[in-house]
Amino acid sequence: MNGDDLFGLMAALGWLVDLPSFAPRTDHLVHIVTSAILPNRLSSDAKKATC
Repeated sequence: MNGDDLFGLMAALGWLVDLPSFAPRTDHLVHIVTSAILPNRLSSDAKKATC
């Protein structure tokens, strides 16, 4: 993934979460994207939260 890919992905996500039908799922969609981009960081944060 390069900077252009990340910019495009975030722009698409920003557009998507502004749609009324997706507004309730904003947190879920952001979590899916961030966990795909930063899998190790989020999994270690989750382990800290459960300990």
